Amino acid sequence: MAAGRGLFAVALVLLLLAATSARADLAAGKKAYVANDYATALAEFRAAAAAGDADAKTRLAVMYLRGEAVDKDPAKAAALLQEAAAADFAPAQFNLGRLYYAGLGVEQDPAAAATWFHRAVANGDMLSAQALSLLYHDGVGVERDLGKAVAFARQAADAGLPDAQYQLGVFYARGLGVEQDLGEAYFWLFLAGQRGLTPARMALPQLAVQLSDDMQQEMEKRAAAWVPRPSPAGAER
Repeated sequence: MAAGRGLFAVALVLLLLAATSARADLAAGKKAYVANDYATALAEFRAAAAAGDADAKTRLAVMYLRGEAVDKDPAKAAALLQEAAAADFAPAQFNLGRLYYAGLGVEQDPAAAATWFHRAVANGDMLSAQALSLLYHDGVGVERDLGKAVAFARQAADAGLPDAQYQLGVFYARGLGVEQDLGEAYFWLFLAGQRGLTPARMALPQLAVQLSDDMQQEMEKRAAAWVPRPSPAGAER
């Protein structure tokens, strides 16, 4: 028994050393990638991915998708994302969903895309919530459900995603999946516009003429005080 415990302790130490090495490789890869040193980033990410790091696998997959220091290989990217997504890494789940939606590196399968987006949302990924809002609005890969489209848009909008804020504003303006509320629509479109989203800025004038000056001022004051809610799990992208 004592010998067994000793072997276990050695194995544990080796595992910890491997994890530390993987984190070091990942950090070096990130630094190189930001500096546009893709060859170094590729080598570091490969080393960390070989040690099982899901973040490194995801970043390596992106390099294969973009053809950075390697030939473009969507199938290789998809395989890496499958491994990282299976480890419950939200950014990998989101990107894998995108590949299934587009049929890039995998057979096109909107239902599989929706499944991965759902898993990513459960892990706190709000880009996936935004994507699900559109899928439920259009009935692609899921049964059309405007109520769910609004709910997912609200999740992502509350987290501060301008595109989701625009989506939610449009839902309120048109009464899609929610009772029409032009004041609420103005609020969300104003927020998105303040964050630089051109379609939201373009939509505001035609909405403003339907509101009183007091209502506009109230919504703009509310927007000025607004702060995003943190997502349930802030997975780094």
